[in-house]
Amino acid sequence: MAKSNLTQVPEILKFTEADAIQALKSELEKGVASMEQDILYTIDEAWNEIDTI
Repeated sequence: MAKSNLTQVPEILKFTEADAIQALKSELEKGVASMEQDILYTIDEAWNEIDTI
């Protein structure tokens, strides 16, 4: 197993808790909107969406 050094995390990966919560809220809102519009996804499409987040 590779050792990780969290002190060397690139700046682009440094998010605040508020950033993470806002990103999650935004994705959940998209999910609710798609459910309200009866947009259906296959399980593979859903996992691809999750992986991109």
